[in-house]
Amino acid sequence: MIVGRDEEWISAVALLDRLATGPCALFVEGEPGIGKTTIFEALVARARGLGVQVLRCRPSQAQVRLPHAGLMEVLDGIGADLIDDLPGPQRRAMRIALRWEDPGPLGAEPQTVAAATGSVFQRLARDRWLLLAVDDLQWLDDASAQALEYAVRRVEGGHLAVLG
Repeated sequence: MIVGRDEEWISAVALLDRLATGPCALFVEGEPGIGKTTIFEALVARARGLGVQVLRCRPSQAQVRLPHAGLMEVLDGIGADLIDDLPGPQRRAMRIALRWEDPGPLGAEPQTVAAATGSVFQRLARDRWLLLAVDDLQWLDDASAQALEYAVRRVEGGHLAVLG
């Protein structure tokens, strides 16, 4: 039960209602301890109860300098087949970003990781409703933030909601 945050909760629930009409987003901001994470967790649970696929992460200050730490958490649990079905350069870049493959001397090109993330999101959002939920957005590493932002902007014809 959420107490004292009725306006925020109504906005959060409305986010899931708007999924039926296409992409949408909600960002909740405020001082620490005002209940943002409580709303976040309650909405994630509600979304899952409605059959929405949830991709989520809760980055911490310690992860902010670890490239793709957030992306690794967001994509944790998706099938390897989804990654393996990507075009060659995207597949390799994503496998490197997720630490499934040795990066070699060059690593993964950020634009290719972003394109691969966009391809994954497009495929997921095509088949069912999708919620990307990032708690403590300020601690998301730059590499993940860039890939996720690119991906969110590229989802077409799917049902994607973003909660931050």
